[in-house]
Amino acid sequence: MSLASRRAPLYAMALANFAVGTGALMIAGLVPEIAADLDVSEAAAGQLIAIYAVVYAVAAPLLSVLASRLPKRRILMIAAGGLALTSLAAAFAPDFASLMVIRGATALFAALVTPVAASVATLIVPPQQIGSAIGIVFGGFAVSTVLGVPAGALIGGAFGWPAAFVMVAVLAGLAFIAIAVWLPGDMPATPTRLSELARTLRDTRALAAVGLTAIQLASAFVVFGYIAVIFQKGFGAEATEIFWLLMVFGLASVAGNHAGGVLTDRFGHDRVILYGLAALPLPLIGLYLAPLGFLASAVVMALWAFLGFIFTAPQQARLVRLHPDQRTMILALNASAIYVGNSIGTASGGLLLAISGTTWMPLAAGLTALAAFMFYLATRAIGPAQKVAS
Repeated sequence: MSLASRRAPLYAMALANFAVGTGALMIAGLVPEIAADLDVSEAAAGQLIAIYAVVYAVAAPLLSVLASRLPKRRILMIAAGGLALTSLAAAFAPDFASLMVIRGATALFAALVTPVAASVATLIVPPQQIGSAIGIVFGGFAVSTVLGVPAGALIGGAFGWPAAFVMVAVLAGLAFIAIAVWLPGDMPATPTRLSELARTLRDTRALAAVGLTAIQLASAFVVFGYIAVIFQKGFGAEATEIFWLLMVFGLASVAGNHAGGVLTDRFGHDRVILYGLAALPLPLIGLYLAPLGFLASAVVMALWAFLGFIFTAPQQARLVRLHPDQRTMILALNASAIYVGNSIGTASGGLLLAISGTTWMPLAAGLTALAAFMFYLATRAIGPAQKVAS
C-alpha cells in the first residue's frame, strides 16, 4: 500500500511516539524544579532520565518476545494505556523514591511503543518508502522536542512539575484512542522465541549496527539531560529563555528527522548516516569553545538537533534491511540501544556535573559524537550476517 493510503495509522503511531518522547525527555527541563521540590540534588534528579533509560534498555528486546504472540494493534493499545496510567501516577508521587519507581514502570510500557510502531510502519508501505514511513512515525518523537518538551518545561515552571506528567497522561490517552480507531486490525501476531533473541545477540553485524545507535545517543545525553542546568549556570538563563532554546532544538530536530527519511529514500542509508555523523561533533564542540549567549546557543542547538535527528530514519532503515525477517526484534534492540546510550550519557553528564560543573560536558559530548563517526567508519563494511545455530 502507498504511503498516502496509510497516513492515518502512521500518524496514530506518531502520536504514541510523541507521548513517549515528551515523557522521556521533558525531565531535562524540569530537573531544577524536581530537585528543589523533592529535596534532592540536581545531579540526583537527572538520574530520573537514567533509571527510565536503563529499564527501557533491558525491557525492549525482552518485551518484544513476550508480547509477540499478541496482534500488533493490541500491543500498542496496551502500551499507550499503560503509559497514560503510569504518567498520571507520577504526578501524585509523594517522594523521590516513589517517582523513581514509577518512572521505571513507565519505561516498561514505553519500551513496547517505539520498536513495534517502527516495525508496523515498515510493513504497511512499499519497500522504497520505508525511510519516509519511519520518518513519520519517529517524527512524533522529534515533534515532542518542539512541543512536548518545551511545554513540559513551561507547564512545570508555571504550575509545578506534576502538571507536566498529567499532560503526558493526556497525550498517551489520545494515542490509545487513535491507535484503536486507525491502526489496521489485520496484522496478525508474529510469535518470537527467546532463542531468536539470543541468535540476534550473537550476530556481530547486528550488534555493531545497534552499538552505533548507543554511541550516537550517548553523545547527546551527556549534555541534553542537564541542558537547563547548563544554560542557567552558563549565562543565567530564565525559564522562558530555556523554553525558547528547547523550542529551537525541537524545530530543528523535526527538520532533521524529516530530512533523514526523505534523503534515505533518495540516496540510501549509508551516505546519510556517514555525512550526518561526520558533522555532528562540530556544534557540540562549538558549545564548549564559544562563549555562551542566547543567540549563539540557539544556533548551536539548532545545528546539533538537525544533525542528531537526521540519523534516525536511515539507521532504522539500515536495520530493517539487515534483518527483514526479524524487523521487530532488531528494532527493539535498536530502541534498547537508544536508552543504553541515554543512560550512559546521562550518568556521565551527572558525574561531570558533580565533579567539575558544566564546563567540560559539551566537550565530552563532542568527543563521543566523534567516536560514533569513527565507529561507523570501522564497521560499515562488515559483511552479511552469518547464520548462527540456536
